[in-house]
Amino acid sequence: MKKTIFFAYASGHFENIDAIKKGVIEYNGHQKSYHVRLWEDLSVDGVKISQRIFDAIDECELFACDLTYLNHNVLFELGYAIAKKKSLLIFLNETVKDARTNYSNFKILKDIGYTIFVNSKDITAAFQSRKNDGSSLLTSIFNTDSVPDNIHEVFFINSKIENQATLDLYDYFNEQTYSVITNNTSEVEYQTLLWYITNIYKVQSIIVHMVSYEKSGYEFFNAELSLYAGIGLGLGKSVLFLAPKPFAAPIDYSDILMEYENSKDCINKASTWLQRRFPRKLGLLSKHSLPKYDNDIETKKTNLLKLGIGCEVAEAEEEGLLQYFIELESFQNLYKSESSLIVGRKGSGKSALFIKTYFDHSSQDNSYIIVLKPDSEDLLDQVEFTMLYDNERSKKTFLYTVWQFVIYSKLLGCCVKSIQEKKLEFTKTEVELLEFYNEKTIFLNLNFYGAIKYICEDSGKTVYDPDILSPIKNNYITPLVRILRTYFSFNKYKKIEILADNLDKAWDSKNDLHLQSEMILSLLEYCGKIKHELGQSSLQTFTLLFLRKDIFDFIQTTSREPDKVLIKTILIDWSKYPNKLKELIEARFRYSLGLGFSADISSIWEEYFNFEKKIHPFERILSAVVLRPRDIIYFISKMFEFAVNSNLAVVNEDCYKYAIDAYSQFLHSNLIAEMKAEYPVIERIMTAIQSKQRYNERIDYHTFLGVIKNETKEIGVAKKIIESLFGKQYIVGVNEKSLELYRTHEELQIALKAKRFFLFANKISMILYPRSGLLND
Repeated sequence: MKKTIFFAYASGHFENIDAIKKGVIEYNGHQKSYHVRLWEDLSVDGVKISQRIFDAIDECELFACDLTYLNHNVLFELGYAIAKKKSLLIFLNETVKDARTNYSNFKILKDIGYTIFVNSKDITAAFQSRKNDGSSLLTSIFNTDSVPDNIHEVFFINSKIENQATLDLYDYFNEQTYSVITNNTSEVEYQTLLWYITNIYKVQSIIVHMVSYEKSGYEFFNAELSLYAGIGLGLGKSVLFLAPKPFAAPIDYSDILMEYENSKDCINKASTWLQRRFPRKLGLLSKHSLPKYDNDIETKKTNLLKLGIGCEVAEAEEEGLLQYFIELESFQNLYKSESSLIVGRKGSGKSALFIKTYFDHSSQDNSYIIVLKPDSEDLLDQVEFTMLYDNERSKKTFLYTVWQFVIYSKLLGCCVKSIQEKKLEFTKTEVELLEFYNEKTIFLNLNFYGAIKYICEDSGKTVYDPDILSPIKNNYITPLVRILRTYFSFNKYKKIEILADNLDKAWDSKNDLHLQSEMILSLLEYCGKIKHELGQSSLQTFTLLFLRKDIFDFIQTTSREPDKVLIKTILIDWSKYPNKLKELIEARFRYSLGLGFSADISSIWEEYFNFEKKIHPFERILSAVVLRPRDIIYFISKMFEFAVNSNLAVVNEDCYKYAIDAYSQFLHSNLIAEMKAEYPVIERIMTAIQSKQRYNERIDYHTFLGVIKNETKEIGVAKKIIESLFGKQYIVGVNEKSLELYRTHEELQIALKAKRFFLFANKISMILYPRSGLLND
């Protein structure tokens, strides 16, 4: 009996289909060992074609597919074939516009090679020369014996577009008792295929949140999500797709996709689906109750799995974070002034500090903690409404009113909670406050924009009406401030703390960055007025505003008083304290292995790391990354990931090389996230540069500058981008003659000017992701 090859391809692209069909007919006509089956040839006599396709993949020896168009059905089937450990043969017609670029940009498949075809002869030749050695992608990168199966209930693979449903789904899963793994794409934009496969293997069910067809880049996003879902189905997991209406589901997964109308409907559908699968909580393995093995090697492998050191994103591990939080000296200055800006790059630990600060202060009886973490939709609405005003004074009044509404509404809620927790009889003032709270509940359940829309519907006015703010001020804010003044006159020595985060959620060049900058500055300014508005000089007020470094830098350029903003700034800079990063990793080791705080951890480095270079493993790791917690955690987690899935008991050079590759993509994605608001062309620039230079290879400075100028069209902008790349530790310069390194933009400029004094100028080159030993690794 002939062995089968299954061939998947996109319908509707007749030139490719013609070549595929004729090539397959010719191959089948001369073959005795193999027979190629096309998906279109499958019978559908009362059986869903999707089931026929999966049955055919189960039976085949080799899975072939055409990815010229990154079709979602085909990628779903490819994922299924990967999970079923099939050998793969991927075709690509490079003569089709953007086919090669699209495949290269589809980073999740970057390590899977493809065969070029144009006509039927190329198809026939590829099959004839194919030596099927029985190898599969899954077995080459993943060891199922080393990862516990089904220890979590849900892997929530979220959309990369942060609409309201995306945010609400993430919050929903954080609040549930289900054991959930999630890919927080707003924090870590790039994860490897191995990371997804590992986490799919660990769970019982997968929920995949698709992107609307109206969103830019949906083809790539949904193609990637289709691949993960196919892997999940192939590994025997329950899979659900959630998609915003209208959504024309691909035929392969139309029966496992639910469309939703709004975020509430989306959560209801997810909740109903989960409740059917988990009607009661299952007995799950905890991270400290993994299977025990008798021999030392297996025990080391198990401990290596435990040593995964946690998540890269602080919000995903709040409980554990409090056990291994490491404090920098600058953190002690948080409350030295009434308002502070805590500034750090993406991944520097702002969210961890936010969580730790909230935890430390929320239990204090004399403190009212106001948390401001607006959704991106809220912030976008704020920008949109602000644009209705044509002068700066009106805009500032509007922004003050926004923050006044939000802050005092939350403060009212804090006061009510404090009163209700009292065991004593309520005072007259407290009763009045509670009555006001009950009377205005409808406003308290709305955000500011919801309140405005409510007023418009109630009064018949429009948002363009210049007096639209009057009702909300007169009927809600003014009486609210009055009653709070009275309340705090009897509670003079209380402390109000405002913790503001998430203000970068709408930071996008498609929106007016200057308006968004004003929004953030107005919050800082307004918080300084609260004590005065409440009429209590003895009342303590503190504001901590957490901001990404790139946003802070932009705000500095737009602020009318940048020196005052700078005085309020506390910079999170780990580069001065590499030993603190070592403390952080070792604290996580202790926590993962269930050791005490005082346990000696030095032996862990010797026992679980075996590098060829005879330096301390941490120093080797440190040389590869930008000095930030998320970077070093990500890098180490990738080494452990490779070790565990390669059935290794220690981390070796191969693990290090794998982590280098994964980290390069991670750093690339983070860089784009930090720069795309101010420089929308940054992704095209980095793609163009990477096409000329790989990791730690050099590119001539003038060639480097020329690539950037080609995209920006302005030499001044190109030089500013290079300066920003230096500031983000993404590039260094090197003198090709002396091998002297230029780590700052200023050093580079001096070197470029100094060249003029030499008859034979030294060549200066640039290096991307410049750590990992630079010239010596």
